[in-house]
Amino acid sequence: MINKGSGIPKRNEIPEEHKWRLEDIYAFNELWETDYKKVKTMSDKLSPYKEKMAESAEMLLECLKLSTEMTRLFEKVYVYAHMRSHEDSTDSFYQGLADRVDSLGVTVNSANSFVVPGILDIPDDRLEVFLKESEDLRHYDRFLEEIRRMKPHVLSASEEQLLAMTGEMAQAPETIFCML
Repeated sequence: MINKGSGIPKRNEIPEEHKWRLEDIYAFNELWETDYKKVKTMSDKLSPYKEKMAESAEMLLECLKLSTEMTRLFEKVYVYAHMRSHEDSTDSFYQGLADRVDSLGVTVNSANSFVVPGILDIPDDRLEVFLKESEDLRHYDRFLEEIRRMKPHVLSASEEQLLAMTGEMAQAPETIFCML
């Protein structure tokens, strides 16, 4: 039976078939925690590539693989935490997960901030050689092409990192709005 007094039903009043199944993403919060920590570790592992990614096709490929894997795992962790927090905005545990994942997002964006400017610093002819040397790197061909196309709109690595570090501050109004 739906609570007719408030106009908005409580979650426990909604039939199961109309609810999202976040258990399909993480069956237990401990699994979320494991992936959260893994993303943090991956972000630390990415920074050495800042100086190495232009050295060889292999280094560029390793950097792109790690960046992609970290970003995808972060997205999974982010979606779960925020969808849980949206189930009941009064649940402080899941609000805490959402806050933590927002902070992790700043870490991920900061860790990734050198990748695009670093790719743009690789001369076109050298990048072409890398693509010819590595069949696996060719899987990123479209991604690399898009980066090259956006070159006039990309900041330097230090400017991109500074911008990435403002993430939490920039998210504050949206966070406050959602809580209200």
